[in-house]
Amino acid sequence: MVKAKRLIAVGVVALLAGLVVTFPARVAYQWFAPARLTLSGISGSIWSGAAAQGSAGGLFLSDVSWRFRPLSLIGLKLGYTVAADIPSGFLESDVAVGIGGSVHFSDLAAAMSLASLGAVLPDVLPRDGIEGSLRIELEGLVLADGFPTHAEGTVDIAGLLIRALSPTALGDYRAALQSSDNDMSASIEDVSGILDVSASLVLAQDWTFSLVGQVAPTASAPPGVLEQLQFLGSPDPQGRREFRIEGGL
Repeated sequence: MVKAKRLIAVGVVALLAGLVVTFPARVAYQWFAPARLTLSGISGSIWSGAAAQGSAGGLFLSDVSWRFRPLSLIGLKLGYTVAADIPSGFLESDVAVGIGGSVHFSDLAAAMSLASLGAVLPDVLPRDGIEGSLRIELEGLVLADGFPTHAEGTVDIAGLLIRALSPTALGDYRAALQSSDNDMSASIEDVSGILDVSASLVLAQDWTFSLVGQVAPTASAPPGVLEQLQFLGSPDPQGRREFRIEGGL
């Protein structure tokens, strides 16, 4: 009788282990997926699976895949390696959910068009009139209640075109991200192009932002850009003009 009970117990444990190992991803999605994430064509398990397409915060995804990272459990997190195709680019990162719901990204790499980003931030970045390609490389990013409490890495914009300012591309620009206890900031500068830019961007926890800096034309700046810069006021002795843009997300 005792032996039979042991066999039953072993069988139950084996069954439960099998259910956990093969737990269908489509069931987990129905139970646990956040409201701003939609997926379709789901296959595989919660440990290793894929989805044909979906959307995250308004950004279209295709060929989505994920793979569980067991070592993330050492840090009391549930971690995955995630990859997806996005319009005109890709997204890949190690993602982990910590205690309290914070989301930790590491080795995040992404590339997309600015038009694709406009679908995610329509109030900040209009889809029409602004073109260019975006490249994101972050060593680390932490979101708590959706706000980036920690960010370290770079964001590059290549071939930036703002039709309201110039019919030709303004050049390439880079933002180096950093964070403090109360907000996130970025140092922005030109890499090449027709404008010499030095600016700082600060994003506060109430989602208000402030972009403050100086801009000066280079020798290759066309007359139309020079005319637009005059609206910023008189330049300093080095030909630089100050600008400030504030708003909320």
